[in-house]
Amino acid sequence: MAAAAQISPNIPKATADGAPSIPPGTTINMQNWLQYQQFMPDGMAALFEGRYAWKMPPDVSLEVGPTVIHPLPRNYLAATEKYAGQVQLQELPDGGLTLHNYQGGAPFPNPQEPHKGWKVLANLWYRYAPHLSVITYANGCLVDHYASINCEHAEIVARQLAFNTDPGIPSTLPGSEGKFFTWWLMVLEPEQSRYSASLNISYTDLSRPDDQFAFLPALRRYQPISTRALQSVARHGCNP
Repeated sequence: MAAAAQISPNIPKATADGAPSIPPGTTINMQNWLQYQQFMPDGMAALFEGRYAWKMPPDVSLEVGPTVIHPLPRNYLAATEKYAGQVQLQELPDGGLTLHNYQGGAPFPNPQEPHKGWKVLANLWYRYAPHLSVITYANGCLVDHYASINCEHAEIVARQLAFNTDPGIPSTLPGSEGKFFTWWLMVLEPEQSRYSASLNISYTDLSRPDDQFAFLPALRRYQPISTRALQSVARHGCNP
């Protein structure tokens, strides 16, 4: 009975609109994580379950904090209100879909059928991003099945070239020539990979595949990455 009394206050509760929620201050650990599995992405649940070599440590303890909603920038919301009503889905000859008359903001603020899933994806693709983002020392690590850890540090520059809503920034930057977004990354560490770089270019025409280029220090030149290589990367879920 004592154990039940300790667990019951942390059982998911319903919010005012009837949706389940977790009370702030709840601690999730290996003993009670199944109670909160419905709130977890599949990857987190798999880590708790211990299905893979990389898993949650036995003493894991996650404290749930209060929900904090950061409002979207005023100009992005204004663009959504101004332009969303004119956005149209257009079918392509190959059966795919694209957008027509998109100018900025969220294209489908209240996505409905038909093609509701595609509209949700379009909202994600055109989510708000600053026209320029610079990370001077990004880092990330990979862990393989042998528990070997491989870390890289990099410099990243992301630029939105079209459909901008930031104050004082043109909607389309001069000279962008149909480009929507660029993502540039240069490795800083480890030393053997230093100055290796990649550039990804997305276009305003959604039917046009991204272009990607790699700079190889040993060759002192850049080279495009083929569409087939990009498809292989996408299938295997790794970075080139």
